[in-house]
Amino acid sequence: MRYYSCYIFFCAGCMILFSSCKSEPLSQAGGVKQSTIAQMDTNQYTSIKWKDTLVNFGTVKEGDTVRLSFSFTNTGDKLLFINDVRPSCGCTIADYPEKPVSPGQSGTINAVFKTDWHPGSTEKLILVRANTKGKVNHKLFVSGTVIPKPGSKKHL
Repeated sequence: MRYYSCYIFFCAGCMILFSSCKSEPLSQAGGVKQSTIAQMDTNQYTSIKWKDTLVNFGTVKEGDTVRLSFSFTNTGDKLLFINDVRPSCGCTIADYPEKPVSPGQSGTINAVFKTDWHPGSTEKLILVRANTKGKVNHKLFVSGTVIPKPGSKKHL
């Protein structure tokens, strides 16, 4: 009887654990995400048009946080999936739409650049991976000048 009650508690715990897990929607094809299929299947490739691939934030003080946006439009005839966005530096964080962008619709990649420890002229790269014809990797650039804090060892 003692083992039976342990078994019941174990099963109940597993049911609670598994039911609380958040799962992403999967496609019909063996549980693979639709964005992964679109990335691998060149018939699902579309076109993207960037408003700008270089955003210059001008001149800011070291310690400031710079918020930037890169706008794009799906100019093709298939759903556009942004599969991955990777900034080149830990000082930059990027956010992107996780839902597909329909043909003719627009979206935005938002980035935050923390200027601490980055005085002087700076350029940061953000690499975007999408299901696009011609090339699947797109380069976005953030540039500007960061005025060093007083007493900083690195000067302009």
